[in-house]
Amino acid sequence: MFSGDFLKLFNEMHIIHKIFNMDSNRRPMADSKIENAVSKMLGLDRYDFDKVIIHKPVLENAVDFAKANVSKEFVALLSGSVKNRVLYIEAIIYQHYASDSNSALIRSVFFPLPEAIGSVHSHPGPSGRPSSADLRFFSGNGLFHLIISAPFSLCSFSGYTKSGEPADFYVYEPDSGKVLPYLQICKKQP
Repeated sequence: MFSGDFLKLFNEMHIIHKIFNMDSNRRPMADSKIENAVSKMLGLDRYDFDKVIIHKPVLENAVDFAKANVSKEFVALLSGSVKNRVLYIEAIIYQHYASDSNSALIRSVFFPLPEAIGSVHSHPGPSGRPSSADLRFFSGNGLFHLIISAPFSLCSFSGYTKSGEPADFYVYEPDSGKVLPYLQICKKQP
C-alpha cells in the first residue's frame, strides 16, 4: 500500500520524534517540555505571557462602540505587545466589518495586522460566553479576546485565551498610574 520510500521516511521521522522525546538522561520528556523547546528554537516564546494588562481607554472605547451598535454585534482588533511575559493591550484597531444581531465579520484585506494581538466584539444579549464561531475565530486570530455583553458597561467584559478558556486580566488606569484586577475596577463603579 505504501511505497518503500514513504515507509523509510516514516521510520526516520519516528526515530527523530523519539530523540526529541528524550531528555539528556534518555528519559521520556513530557510533551510540554517538547513544545517549550520547539517554541524557543523558533522564537515563538516571545508571545508567551502570564498576565494581561489592558489600558482603561481601550475598555471605555469598546463600551462606547457597543452602545452605538446596540442592536448589532461589533468587532475590532486589539493592539499591543508582550513584554517580560506580560501582554499589554494599548489600543483598538477599527476595521471595516459586516454585522447583524448574531455575528460580526471583519472585511479587510489587511487582516491580520502585525500589531493585532486579539479582538474585542459585542454580544447584544447578556451572555459573555463565546459561541462556536467565536471559538473558531479566537483559535486563529491572536492571543487574547474580549467579549462585551449587554448592558455594555465597564463591568460587562469577559476575557478569553486563544483556545477559548476564560482569562482574568488587569486594567491600567492612566490617570492614577495604577494597575488593578478587572473585578476590582468593577467594584469601584456606581
